[in-house]
Amino acid sequence: MVEIVVRKDGTARTFSVKEGDNLLHVLIKEGVAMLSPCGGKGICGKCKVIFKKGAKAPTDSDKKHLSEEELNKGMRLSCGVKITEPIEVEIPLTSDAIEVLTTGDDEIGDVDPYVVKTYLEMSLPSIDDQRSDLKRLQDALGMEDLYVNSELLREISAIMKDSNYKVTACTFKGKLISLEPGDTSKISFGVAIDIGTTTVACYLVDLTSGRVVDVVSGVNAQRPYGADVISRINYTTQQEGGLTTLRDAIVNQIAELIGKLSAKTNIPMKHIYNVTIVGNTTMTHLFLGLPSTNIAVAPYIPVVTSLVDIPGKEMGIPIAGYISVLPGVASYVGSDITAGILDCEMHKSETYSLLLDLGTNGEIAVGNKDRIVACATAAGPAFEGATIKCGIGGVKGAVSKVDLDSEKIYTTIGDAKPIGICGSGVLDMVSEFVKHEIVNNMGRMQDPATLDLTENIKKRIVPSTDGGKEFIIEGNIVFTQKDVREVQLAKAAVSAGILILMKEAGITHDDIKDVYVAGGFGNFMDINSALTIGLLPKEFTGKVKSVGNSAGTGSKMCLLSKNEIDDINKISTSVKYVELSGRRDFEGLFVDQMTFDE
Repeated sequence: MVEIVVRKDGTARTFSVKEGDNLLHVLIKEGVAMLSPCGGKGICGKCKVIFKKGAKAPTDSDKKHLSEEELNKGMRLSCGVKITEPIEVEIPLTSDAIEVLTTGDDEIGDVDPYVVKTYLEMSLPSIDDQRSDLKRLQDALGMEDLYVNSELLREISAIMKDSNYKVTACTFKGKLISLEPGDTSKISFGVAIDIGTTTVACYLVDLTSGRVVDVVSGVNAQRPYGADVISRINYTTQQEGGLTTLRDAIVNQIAELIGKLSAKTNIPMKHIYNVTIVGNTTMTHLFLGLPSTNIAVAPYIPVVTSLVDIPGKEMGIPIAGYISVLPGVASYVGSDITAGILDCEMHKSETYSLLLDLGTNGEIAVGNKDRIVACATAAGPAFEGATIKCGIGGVKGAVSKVDLDSEKIYTTIGDAKPIGICGSGVLDMVSEFVKHEIVNNMGRMQDPATLDLTENIKKRIVPSTDGGKEFIIEGNIVFTQKDVREVQLAKAAVSAGILILMKEAGITHDDIKDVYVAGGFGNFMDINSALTIGLLPKEFTGKVKSVGNSAGTGSKMCLLSKNEIDDINKISTSVKYVELSGRRDFEGLFVDQMTFDE
């Protein structure tokens, strides 16, 4: 065994590991939050550690991704470190402080949940009334087919007798999930959850009033295993026990977040009766522990897209009632999109609207009350920093805004010293490049000597180590020619997807009256920057509305209303999914959309 010391955020932990273990795998296993978008393949260059003791010579991957200054101070990529002797490392960046989007539509709508609490004062048993306790309960509720599981069945007689047959019954879709002494009919809570690829948001909701009591959130605990769904699917197939590892990571995190809500509000877990969950199809599969291999390979068939109700205790989440995983559409359009459609009321509208959910993945829906079509694009990693050289999440010190006309050209989250650039900053950067003609319409960075710019801006455009050019934001924080290409690929995928859906629906830009932008990156991005680079068509100017976390809002709506559950079920079965890889016209549109308007 080899002893290693890991320092992060001013604290140190010591681990004993097997000789030959991979450092990144050890850090992930021990719960040390790491940036590792590629899942440890040595591609992203994000899993940085600084050696205080035991540093080895840099690998080729280290030399490719790290500057000479970084290498000289002992920085290495943890995925390339084989532990053979005692080492001491420091984690330079925290990946668990990302700003999580939890805001959305707070208006309380229909409050008529499937969770029903009924106070009962039953007649006492007697020689003349020898009904069983279960029959007495069924009669009092008027539910002849009331289902009671074996665990609760063993308890009902004692509860009824001890409370003199004055009890509150809590039911969910014809099942008894709790029997409580006395009148607790006004004490009823649920949790609505949005499992994003990058973040998780949990809303504690009063099921009697519809009020959101509290909200907690965090970075998805699966993130160290890969930034996108394909990386995580690959982890489940390439690593022994990979599926169990990812399932346990998210289930334990959700149990912890619900526990945190319970502790903060003094609401016991036993009074949480339903949890609604939305997410993309891979996230819901991994939560349920379902194999997701077939999602990643043609013809892209998931295990399930319909509503799944499962007891919380069976999932390992200690609530009294059921976990409801809400329905999606297909392998790449999940319940986060059906929930977003529900929130935006696209399915009720006479006019056409477009919903664009931009997070780690990009999903698009276009339609009205008569027809909705949807697709998915691989857009998110660039806009969340995963494929950008100095890209990071929305953490303190991330460059979040860029304006080349200002004296200080950038703004960071928390006004801290810059440590990288996040999605909104990435979008602004390319928008500024287009506006100031630093890139041409093909996206190539120009010779600064040919540009009509201030000397302060010109001197920032320098040759990069990969043979192209890069723009110095501050110190070692740069934006490269390759980064521009990554944004071009992402924006082309989104804009081509929009055009395909419009073509499928038989409509034009003019027919679309509202454009709803949702998701983490979508909420924080500058709309004008998105229009400038063509991520959104210029014809949408004046139509774009940010709707925050529409997936989380839709999850809350379903938690509170049977009617909304009915609606989301109808949405999931009526939306037509368009598989872009199967469209002959997509490739041509994608290539056309790679350019920037002159």
